[in-house]
Amino acid sequence: MRLCLVDPLPWDYDADTPLERPLGGMQSAACHLAAALADLGHEVALVTHTTRPGARRGVACLSLGTPGGRTELRDRAWDAMISLSALAGPVRALVAPGTPAILWTGHAEDQPAVACLGTPAERDAWDGVALVSEWQRLRYAETFGLPAFRTVVLGNAIAPAFEGLFQDADDLQAAKRARTVADGGPMTLAYTSTPFRGLELLTGMFPLIARPARLRVFSDMAPYRTGPADSQFAALYERCRATPGIDHVGTLPQPDLARALRPIPILAYPCTFPETACIAVLEAMAAGCAVVSSDLGALAETTAGHALLVDPGEDWSSFAPRYLGALDLVMASVTSKAGIERLWEQVRFVNQTATWAVRARQWTDTLASWPPR
Repeated sequence: MRLCLVDPLPWDYDADTPLERPLGGMQSAACHLAAALADLGHEVALVTHTTRPGARRGVACLSLGTPGGRTELRDRAWDAMISLSALAGPVRALVAPGTPAILWTGHAEDQPAVACLGTPAERDAWDGVALVSEWQRLRYAETFGLPAFRTVVLGNAIAPAFEGLFQDADDLQAAKRARTVADGGPMTLAYTSTPFRGLELLTGMFPLIARPARLRVFSDMAPYRTGPADSQFAALYERCRATPGIDHVGTLPQPDLARALRPIPILAYPCTFPETACIAVLEAMAAGCAVVSSDLGALAETTAGHALLVDPGEDWSSFAPRYLGALDLVMASVTSKAGIERLWEQVRFVNQTATWAVRARQWTDTLASWPPR
């Protein structure tokens, strides 16, 4: 098939970018899916505002910032166009009339980026909508009236750098126990999501953790070229640096983050933002981190029974002590024999079900008979 993935945001990236520097979740996903589809033999283009167009990872990276890139995109005959933007009109204008157009989005139904789907004409301009979880699909049906036959769930996946990080359970055990001091030294925890999805809550709870711990924070706004600036979170970063035991590292390129998480036994993620899915959690699972998070959004669906999730309740008033209790339980057992066995099962689960090679095959099978019109 001839497929093009289009992102009209004014971000300079191409198929190699997530291997080189931090990049937003859906943008990274588009890069990895494009490469995985190309590996299956499809003719694939990734269309962005890249300043270095050309072939990368088997993908034709076209630039919307050049007349030549726009002309090439419009002149080719595509079997389907997959768009990261919900505004159908401007995106459809980039390709030949009649090209099947699919919206692929990880945005929750209440986000401004998809508010246009509340307009019937805008909603009906898409031939189909690909979503990242059943939780998200249900909310799109309730909010926008999208019938099931017009939507499909094709989940997110882990970056290639997170695949096969451990040879076997013994290798995982050696990695996780390497930094666990038998005489009661601190256990390392990690936080890898954006600052506004739970870091402030975690920073406030950290001094109350019952067992010796240190926290490495791989979080800032560097992956995003638009939206909240890092200056908005300057006080939070300073609070991290001022709290004994917290190391604010910032975001890292995916290969560096995979190496950094390999010896860390726990992802501490008291999520306050309803996730439609969560690549950060999937990648932490692949890196052998026990996940302690909130039972919010699609996190239960994403983790598929491989995480300890704490119900935030109606108003979060009792969340902190319950979360700290859950974290203590995991810290007490995560590097035990049974704990390592559980981690190995989750590592195997993610590698078998949530790689971009798996997703590319699912996209291929889906596109063979969908969208429905």
